[in-house]
Amino acid sequence: PPEARVLIFTSMNGVRAVAAGITERHHEVYCVGDRTAAAARAAGWQRVISAAGDLPALQALLEEKQFFPSKTIVYCRGFDVSGNIELKQVRVESRVVYRAEKAPVLSPGCLEILRGPGFAAALFFSPRTAETF
Repeated sequence: PPEARVLIFTSMNGVRAVAAGITERHHEVYCVGDRTAAAARAAGWQRVISAAGDLPALQALLEEKQFFPSKTIVYCRGFDVSGNIELKQVRVESRVVYRAEKAPVLSPGCLEILRGPGFAAALFFSPRTAETF
C-alpha cells in the first residue's frame, strides 16, 4: 500500500505479493523472521527489521517501538493466519494481500521424492500446511 509508512510481514508470500503490486520501497518494514526480512531486502526495501522469531516476538518488537499515532501501519497478511497484530499506541490496518490455495493432489515430482530412498523428513512451517499434507 503506497500510503503506508510502515509495513509488517509475517511471510515471504506477503513480501512477494506486495512487491509485485507496488513500486515504492520507502517504507519501514518489520518482519517476523530473518528469511522474511531477507526477502524484503531482496525485493528492494532498505529499512528492514527482523524480529528473528515468531508472531509473539514480532508483536513484542513492535510494542517496544514508539510509533507516532499518525503513522499508517499496515499488516500485509495472507487470508488464513494463526494470529493478528494489534498495538496499543497506534492502529494497525490488517490487509489480506494473498491467499494460499490447497492443491487437490501432490504433484508427480513431489510423490516421486516422497517415495524415493533419500527422503527422511518433511518440515512444515504452519499448522495449516501440516494439516493439508
